[in-house]
Amino acid sequence: MQSQMPTPPLDMVMPVTANNAYIVVTYVLLALTAMAFAVDARRRGSPLALMCLAGGALAVLLEATLDVLCLVWYPAIDHEPLYSAFNYEIPYWMLPAYALYMGAQGYWMYRQFSAGLSAARLWTLFFMFWGTNAMVEMPGLSLGIYTYYGDQPFR
Repeated sequence: MQSQMPTPPLDMVMPVTANNAYIVVTYVLLALTAMAFAVDARRRGSPLALMCLAGGALAVLLEATLDVLCLVWYPAIDHEPLYSAFNYEIPYWMLPAYALYMGAQGYWMYRQFSAGLSAARLWTLFFMFWGTNAMVEMPGLSLGIYTYYGDQPFR
């Protein structure tokens, strides 16, 4: 029986300049966030902020599984990837992207809930986080550093 899974675009090639730009931007943002979180950790006497950042970074280990399930494809990279699994090569910029998106935003939400979050503020944060995701997704797709393939529901 033939597989019903769509075939990823194996001939797609990673645009070097765009990939390198994503690497630089995401690691700079991660360094700035880590410094801010280190100050926060020292001021509060708790390593929670840094632990959230580290936990977000560890979540990148799920990326290959999610890529298989959601039909995301990263083109061939001209250097070693961050890691490979299921024939998917995960680029280096995914590590800080996960640390920032999952870890930093997760910590920020924790702080907001701890301070007493109104429904209006929750919706504001929801749309703000949606916007930060769009700022990564739209340029990345437009520049060709990754793509969705197969039958996507919102194409």
